[in-house]
Amino acid sequence: MRRVHFVLAANNSSSQTRVVAEYANQLVRRGLDVTVSVPHFDFYDFVQWRLRIDRRRAGRPGEHLIRWMRWMGAPFLKSLLIRRPWVGQSAHRVDPRVRINRYGHRPSARNMPDADVVTAFQCYLLPALLALPAEKGRVVGSIRLDYRSGMSDPDEAVAEWRKFCNSFYQTLNIPLFAVSRRSLESARAMGVDVTAVIPNGVNTEEFRDGGRRGPQDPVRVTLFTQDHPQKGRDFGCAVVESLRRSQGPRGALFCAAGGNVKPAQRPLFDKVYGYLTGEDYVRMFQETDIFIYPSLYEGFPAVPLEAMASGCALATTLVSGVEEYGVHGENCLTAQPNDVEGMVRNVRSLIEDAGLRDSLREKGLQTARRFSWEAAADRLVGFMDSLEGAPARTTSLAHSA
Repeated sequence: MRRVHFVLAANNSSSQTRVVAEYANQLVRRGLDVTVSVPHFDFYDFVQWRLRIDRRRAGRPGEHLIRWMRWMGAPFLKSLLIRRPWVGQSAHRVDPRVRINRYGHRPSARNMPDADVVTAFQCYLLPALLALPAEKGRVVGSIRLDYRSGMSDPDEAVAEWRKFCNSFYQTLNIPLFAVSRRSLESARAMGVDVTAVIPNGVNTEEFRDGGRRGPQDPVRVTLFTQDHPQKGRDFGCAVVESLRRSQGPRGALFCAAGGNVKPAQRPLFDKVYGYLTGEDYVRMFQETDIFIYPSLYEGFPAVPLEAMASGCALATTLVSGVEEYGVHGENCLTAQPNDVEGMVRNVRSLIEDAGLRDSLREKGLQTARRFSWEAAADRLVGFMDSLEGAPARTTSLAHSA
């Protein structure tokens, strides 16, 4: 195996972009030929699926047209007028030896390069890749989420999408790896054939301990507030509200970072960072003493590991993937998703007990060092090498979005 090709469904600063950028950097350092393909039109197949859902739900004349403009019209015009460079190059310092390929909205024989292995992390890209000629590469897929938990997403449309993805994966007959043990077990329990676990890593050169702030400063508590319902922003805000309402612990400075908060939630925070990228994102961690990650379900969340690598004391939900590196009372404090009282107890104990903060912080730094991208890339290369000589597998294309 010499040529590796990663295909993304969107040109945005998402977790998928970060994962592909990190893998691409590691693989070119090993002497492999790496190409990353990104579309002009983001999430095309998901948008088409969402429009079909919206068409069924349209309640008044013209409503579907408005939704069409939101999901299809405006993004399509934007894709025609703006030819954006791949955001991974600026957000993650991608090695210049990595080739960047642009395609319109869907992979085809004309817009995909030749490769030995081609990998997509979004399942709905796989039918188009499987339809390509053999010289475009052996297709490999990845399970990046606990789909069993994802089927109960607070957003009904997203829950339906998770169900669709799982039913789609059941038709696949290609090599699949999962990012965590729970994701693998969940997939297998629902009839999806997954053969390996390859956890993601954390870039400890980028995310590094910024040093403790002086004892005269108030304890800085930062809540991760990405606005997708999956990330538990409202649950996290309920935790902060409870801490504020209880009149203690005192001397804490509460911040929100990673996304927007609702207008009614802004008074809960002394500082709202909003959506951050690059050095601003890293600096946010380095200025934080206690980091709250309130997610409801995951596959292998990178954000808690980034907080550990940056020297934060971590309070997180025990979602899929966190068990790969998080141990309650040793390197973090954990609570169940939507357990407001449990998370409040954890955060309060961290605010009031400097010794506990220091202990978790030191163990968290040690944990992050064990999850390097070098180790993740070693596992990925080993998985891909193991496919050489094995018969190619296929899928039924009937589930194509």
